[in-house]
Amino acid sequence: MPALPALRQKAVEAMGAALTQQDIEQLVMEATGDDVYNVFASRDDPRAILISKTLAQLEKEGTERWLLTFILIAIAQDKLRMLIVKTWPNTLVSLPQIEGQVASALKYLSEVLNTPLPTGLKYQLKPKHDAFDEIRRRIADLYVYKCLHEYLHVLHLKLVVAGSAQAGAATGNDFTGILAQCDEIAAQAPPVVALLSSKDVELSWISQLATLAASLKAAVAASDMAACLSARDAIQGLARLHLSRLNAQVFRAAKELSFEALVDDLPLDIETQDAFTELVHAVRELKPTVIARALKQSMWQEAENEISLIADFFSVSGDEFSEFSQHWFALKSRVLWLAALDPDDPWAKQAQQYSDEIDDGLSREKLDDEIKHRFEAYRNLFRFRFLAIDNTLKQDCSSLRMIDAPLTEILKELAP
Repeated sequence: MPALPALRQKAVEAMGAALTQQDIEQLVMEATGDDVYNVFASRDDPRAILISKTLAQLEKEGTERWLLTFILIAIAQDKLRMLIVKTWPNTLVSLPQIEGQVASALKYLSEVLNTPLPTGLKYQLKPKHDAFDEIRRRIADLYVYKCLHEYLHVLHLKLVVAGSAQAGAATGNDFTGILAQCDEIAAQAPPVVALLSSKDVELSWISQLATLAASLKAAVAASDMAACLSARDAIQGLARLHLSRLNAQVFRAAKELSFEALVDDLPLDIETQDAFTELVHAVRELKPTVIARALKQSMWQEAENEISLIADFFSVSGDEFSEFSQHWFALKSRVLWLAALDPDDPWAKQAQQYSDEIDDGLSREKLDDEIKHRFEAYRNLFRFRFLAIDNTLKQDCSSLRMIDAPLTEILKELAP
């Protein structure tokens, strides 16, 4: 999609100011596999010109998203990220699904490296065994961390619902969903964690959660509301801690994932095939989609953390109005930015509507029940949309695992 002309120059200059020359060299290489000076521009070009010339060529090919996504990840400045997305919306708006991209990559990979491999090709490719195996391991890491994050995300939402419910008799009704999700994690998480090479951290919190769930179950059976609430709070603390950590792990795993070995330094008779050209394009499409999706989820998680913090002000006495207002306007800006990335989804308009209603309520300069109810509706809208965002990334991670089977076959033939 062509850049919006009125914004392009401003965005290019801002990126040039934020990035060093070394940054640009590295990002262009990661995104395209090409040396920026060999293919796109001159060493004498200023940084903004380097970026502009490179993007101009990529725009002609329809692949500017590759470089822009890597730049979005490298620049941790919300204002500049917003400018880039406003200028080139397809960097984060209406991202493609990974499943189709993976299918395309596997189609051409099977043509280029069709098993069983010829004897001569096997010997030529043996030095790439470890690099191919690394791709499998990185995909598995991303998949595991995303699964664990999703398990805890669902648990966190059940905890929020239970926490906002009116406390009644200790029948356990408010805790049924929490215990059910804890049981699901105990059953499903360990087999997933088995895919990791380093399992201790994940198995440790899964074990802690099982212990806390057992305490909650015993408290419910004893109709001991105080013990129920204590166990619930402990579970919530554990969930929040590891949600934040796993969110960072998902983002890190996405950034560290590389498919470069599939297209780098293959025999010349392969690199001159039409199928190889198609494979290169398909592989280059994958990484920007993965890291863009992971970036969106990370931004949603940060907003969710802020929403949880703000919700606490309704139960704290003191200067809660001032505290709420200070955090609210920062949160509103963050959420409306997320809404701009989903312009066609109904939730985006609803988020704006709820924001306006809360702003109107704040004109009374006190946190009354009306604002509390409006904020709860706002929070519910956000949390259910976040589940959809979460699930989309989970589907992408699952789709990436389709690469495992053909790579395994190739690795068998390249085994020492």
